[in-house]
Amino acid sequence: MQLKEQVYVLMLAKYKNITKAAEKLGLSQPAMSTFLNNLENSLGIKLFDRKEKPMRLTQAGELYVRKAEQMLELKAQFDLELTHLVNSHPAQIRVGLQQIRAPHIITPLTMAMKQEFPNLEVIFYENSGTILYEMLREGRLDLILCNKRETWPDMEYVCLMKEKLLFVAPANHPYLSKQRKTNEKYPWIDLNLFRQETFILPPPGFSTRYFADQLFKSLGWSPRTKEIYPRTETTVHMAAAGLGVAFVLESYVSYFNLARQPKYFVVGDPVVVTEYVAVYPKNKYNSTVFDRFLEMIRFILSQ
Repeated sequence: MQLKEQVYVLMLAKYKNITKAAEKLGLSQPAMSTFLNNLENSLGIKLFDRKEKPMRLTQAGELYVRKAEQMLELKAQFDLELTHLVNSHPAQIRVGLQQIRAPHIITPLTMAMKQEFPNLEVIFYENSGTILYEMLREGRLDLILCNKRETWPDMEYVCLMKEKLLFVAPANHPYLSKQRKTNEKYPWIDLNLFRQETFILPPPGFSTRYFADQLFKSLGWSPRTKEIYPRTETTVHMAAAGLGVAFVLESYVSYFNLARQPKYFVVGDPVVVTEYVAVYPKNKYNSTVFDRFLEMIRFILSQ
C-alpha cells in the first residue's frame, strides 16, 4: 500500500512552500511543481492557492488533507496488523527515544520482539526529545518514548512510569546539612540555597533541561552561572567532582558508574515528578500487537 501522493500533499500543506517541501522529501523544486500541477489537473480542481504568500489550501485542498491524514493512519494500522496474517510481509514500526536510554531499552526490547513477533521490524531512532517530537509530527516516526512535556490534542499519551527530577550536589557541599528526610528514597533540599552556584546543564531541548527550566521559573529566578554540556553523564560527573551542581532524572542514576558519588535530592514544592510516556497519533493504532509492544516496554522499565 503506497501513499506517496498523499505524503507529498501533506508536506506541501505543512510547509506552505514548494521549495521547502521538496527539500524535505529529497526532490527538486521543478519536480515538486510538476507533481502538484499534474495532480490538480487530474482532479480538475486546485488544492493550493499559489497566489498567496505563503500559499494556502483551498477548500478542496483542506478536504484532501483531512482524507490523506486518515489514509496514512489506516496504512500504519494495516502494516502493523498484517504481521499476524502474512509471514512473508513483515510489518514495521519506527520508534524514537532519547540517546541516554537507548542502550537500556533497545537490546531487551529487540530480543523480546524477535521472540514473540519475529516478522515485526522495529527501527529505532535516537535523538533529543524536541527533535523526536518534530519527527513524530512530520510522520517520520510512528511512536516516541520520552518524558512528557506539553501535550498535543492530536496525540495519545500512555504513561509507562513516573520518576522524579533529582538535584545533584557534591558530597561535601556545606549546604547539605540543611537537607530534610522524606518517606522516599531521596531527601529533600531547598534549591534556593544554591542560587549563587554554577549550574551544569544539558542544552535546551533535553528533557532534564526542560524540567530544570520549569523549576527555575516556578521559583522565580534563573542561575547566574551556567555551563552547558550535551551529555547528562558529564554533568553528573562534574557535579560529583565539585565543579558545580546539576540535575538528573531518577532512572538515569543507575546508568552511571561514578568513581566519586554525589548526593541526590528531590526538589520543588511540590516535588517535581515527571512521566515517561509513549506518544503516538490518536486513533492510529488499535491492535493487540501494539498493546503488547507497550507492555514489553513497561516491563523493561520496571526492572
